[in-house]
Amino acid sequence: MRRFDAARRPAGRSLGLRISKTEVSRVCGALDEHVEAFRTRPLEGRYPYVFLDAKVEKVRDGGRVVNKALVIAHGVHETGRREILGLDVGEAETEAFWSEFLRGLLVRGLVGVQLAMSDAHAGLKVAIAKVLGWRLSDLLCSVGFDG
Repeated sequence: MRRFDAARRPAGRSLGLRISKTEVSRVCGALDEHVEAFRTRPLEGRYPYVFLDAKVEKVRDGGRVVNKALVIAHGVHETGRREILGLDVGEAETEAFWSEFLRGLLVRGLVGVQLAMSDAHAGLKVAIAKVLGWRLSDLLCSVGFDG
């Protein structure tokens, strides 16, 4: 359940508009559709460089604030274009969660990876070996997204 009152106040004050809870809900629903389309779009071409990382964030879930893992895959396309390949939110940065995330990237068309960079989290390392069959010594470089 989203808290609509807080979302409505800044827009109403700064723009002099009154936005109903129904309108906020409609806009959020439309946004959800766009986000889902982005998250499930086909990946076309080769991505020689892929960055994988997760960040733990506090999120509202069922009326409680809990820690969840936000995972992200950022890639460099063979044309040199950088793009977000995928993102997801899960309970924790576990092997099972990373495996599901990586399988989803493969299903969507991830190919051509020559170098994967990550913080070498234990769950991620196992998932990479199992799902992608990569030799970690050849493909893994330790980095992390700070933010």
